Amino acid sequence: MPLSKKHRFSLTIAALLLTLVACMPFGFLKDPPETMQTQSVGSNTLPLNLKWQVHTDDPIRFRPYALDGMVLIKTSTQDCAFCRASKAKLIALDAVSGEKLWESSFTGLFNDISPISFNDLIIFPINADTSLRAVSKETGEAVWETVLSENMDSLIHDDKYVFVSSDIDPSTVYAIDPTSGKIVWENSKDIPIRSRSVLSLDDGKLVSVFDTRVLVFEPKTGRLVRQTPANLPAFDAPMYQDGKAFFNPEKGIWAINVDSGQAIWAFEPDCIKDGNENEGQKRLGRYFLYAPSVLQATVYVTGGCKSVFALDAETGQLKWTYKSDNVGTMSHLLVIDMLGYVLFRDGSIRAIDLHTGQEKGRAITTFVPFANFPSNQGLATWINMLYVTFGGRTVLAFGQKP
Repeated sequence: MPLSKKHRFSLTIAALLLTLVACMPFGFLKDPPETMQTQSVGSNTLPLNLKWQVHTDDPIRFRPYALDGMVLIKTSTQDCAFCRASKAKLIALDAVSGEKLWESSFTGLFNDISPISFNDLIIFPINADTSLRAVSKETGEAVWETVLSENMDSLIHDDKYVFVSSDIDPSTVYAIDPTSGKIVWENSKDIPIRSRSVLSLDDGKLVSVFDTRVLVFEPKTGRLVRQTPANLPAFDAPMYQDGKAFFNPEKGIWAINVDSGQAIWAFEPDCIKDGNENEGQKRLGRYFLYAPSVLQATVYVTGGCKSVFALDAETGQLKWTYKSDNVGTMSHLLVIDMLGYVLFRDGSIRAIDLHTGQEKGRAITTFVPFANFPSNQGLATWINMLYVTFGGRTVLAFGQKP
């Protein structure tokens, strides 16, 4: 029986509503109730005591950042980290007392990019990472802003310039004068298309490693000094040390020689070889969610296989494995006094002996994880202090026991 005009209209409206919901970007999903709560600490056998905790008005996004005696946190009024139209803030806290020093407001968050400190300035991405802002380290007042019109992937500096790499198609590398915010040079013609440009400084050169080549730039001019072909799996956020880049491709951990582009070693643990489910699988396209941490001659790996691995930086040989009772990790490994600290999905913060892999204590918090979103929690360190965020509205600070 043919539908009446009224029924056809109703079905059309219903279809439009269903389409709107289906096409709604992930960012408009509401935060679960547990991320709206403040967190607290229960039992604690860490060699650190809880020194202070600060609660924010808006949800905290990404991990904390510790710079020059300050803890910097990003908050957003929207219900997700990636809503570009959200009202966001960078808040500076005193690293010792937790006292609020200043805040700087802007629009939108996008990537987990650490702010940098340059002389008396704090420099950080704003407006969904399409612009760069410098504020006074003392007051938080804006000094300059530079619009790049592209999402940033990385932000670093040497003693003269700030370097920024933008998102793909085309990826562009910029050098910016930190005193004025003016672009000194930019280079996109030498960069492969559909490549993320994650930067590092190595032996006075600006280095970027892609899946097809290794590029080395002269920092003062942006001139391409060298490009070396490489046949590497896609990755981002490598860690550099002594001419090597350590990174997390789709499977395992790789080390390459920055000069030659050749692979030195690859580490693929049993959980990947056996195809077992782990916290990195079927989520971000790779088993290990975090780039490895490198300390002296050891590479520490978290974010996959529900374990922490220690590898020899020269050979990739396994030194030890910390197995976490089938609980996934939610942060890089950070070091205080030769103990590695890692945040786990059960809300625990655990201390691991870097020589043996043995657990040396843990703090249990009231944090309750939600789904598979590792981006809104993490750790930071400054001197002998440890800072923790959980994606809710609380920053915890731990310090050494008397």
